[in-house]
Amino acid sequence: MVDVTGNHELIRIRDSGALSDPRQTGYSPWGRYRRRINQRLVHSRIYLYSYYQLLAIPQLRNLQVHLRPRPTAIARPRYRLAPLLAPRSELVPIDRIALLTRLEPIYLPNIRHRLTLGFSRNGHEAWYQDFAAFRKEFRPQDLVDEMGLDPAEVLRWAERLVIDAGFHDPLDNWITLIRQTDPDRWEDLKGDALSAIGDRVAAEILLAFYEDLVEAGAAPALPDLPPRASHPLRERIARVPTNLDADLTHFGLSPHPAVLMVLEGPSDLLLVRRVMQTLRVRPGRSFIDLVQSGGVDVGVESLVAFASSPDLGQVVGDHVLLRRPPTRFLRAIDEEGTMATSTKRDQQRRHLVNQIETALKFAGGPAVDHQELEKLVEIFSWGQLPMEFANFTDREMASAINRLRGTGTRVSPSDLAAARKSRQPGAALKRILKGPPKVEKTELANALWPYLDRRVQRAIDRNQLAQVPMAVLVLRAAELATEWPRGSFALKLASIQEP
Repeated sequence: MVDVTGNHELIRIRDSGALSDPRQTGYSPWGRYRRRINQRLVHSRIYLYSYYQLLAIPQLRNLQVHLRPRPTAIARPRYRLAPLLAPRSELVPIDRIALLTRLEPIYLPNIRHRLTLGFSRNGHEAWYQDFAAFRKEFRPQDLVDEMGLDPAEVLRWAERLVIDAGFHDPLDNWITLIRQTDPDRWEDLKGDALSAIGDRVAAEILLAFYEDLVEAGAAPALPDLPPRASHPLRERIARVPTNLDADLTHFGLSPHPAVLMVLEGPSDLLLVRRVMQTLRVRPGRSFIDLVQSGGVDVGVESLVAFASSPDLGQVVGDHVLLRRPPTRFLRAIDEEGTMATSTKRDQQRRHLVNQIETALKFAGGPAVDHQELEKLVEIFSWGQLPMEFANFTDREMASAINRLRGTGTRVSPSDLAAARKSRQPGAALKRILKGPPKVEKTELANALWPYLDRRVQRAIDRNQLAQVPMAVLVLRAAELATEWPRGSFALKLASIQEP
């Protein structure tokens, strides 16, 4: 008998003959255990219970429909079970409960990722040292000999527990996701789902015990399971090395964005976020994520390779399944520098697609059709003018700058009109903002927002959103984000050229 729970008197009580088997004591009314202590009526408990007795709950629930009320003089009804339906044996054999109770301190902490400290007169540190010594001295073969166990029977019972859990578990199809969660959250489940977790945890204890027997040479190895074959061992609750993205994708979930929108600077970021709210386009890193590049000429090769390279999984025919939904790469730019002409923009887009293709080659995956990869990258231009000139009038910008400067250098709409018509409108606007006093572009964007908000609201009412460039960008991002499913997805493989 092993005692690591702090019940130091339990062995002494057993040896003195005062420890009895409840199966042999018969039925006793609950009222017999009432005691009055200091004028308070309490119920004394003289029985020790095992958590694994609860494995009988599903079977007891099946008997519930056969209970029939019987006449009684008291107000509370009593029920009887037809003799033919009453169980002829223990619903969960006591030897199995004893085995699970013996194995629990060895294997349960590894399943639950938690250790509950017991009681020791010498403190927690002494208790833990005793516990560590107890686990170190444990030999699975010794327990087999002591309890007369058949390893094959242990394996069959473990598989039976997993099968039974599947029968009454409403979350059976979610087991791949549940096993990835913190085991402490399993306790938040209710009803049949919680009962099924109990079955699965008990099964995992037995399976871990069996695997130790295999390692000790006392049992044959677990069978190799064919790919995609249905088997109880595939439904184990223990967290196993797996691809969490693939598990989430199976349920249409992913923390990765459907679209990564790359904007030039913080002023673009501020305005795009607000337009998204006005248009009720859901922001968030799992839908449309916004980042800034720092300028039109700043390279984003590493970003596109990291964010938009597909995570390739199993090859099915001429397609490859993705372990997670793809992330579209949408870059919004001013037509300046390396993005000044349509030819340069096409070159930049092809360059980014090639970065994704190169990243896939380094990952060692199969070659994906180039046209499939081209769908991942898109460049959005504000037109021939920078973002501010594309979305606001000269009068609106002049008014906003003058409000921000107060008594400083005044700017007229004609000054902005001249900057708009210059060869480099963006650089001309920066010179105007230098002042004195200087106006930051984020300050200007915040001051310009009321104009853009009214323009967007007016365009909604008139069904003319296509005339507001900022709204066009947001709607394009939403279109890309919803075009492809967030669940299982496949890309076409590159065709193999015959030599």
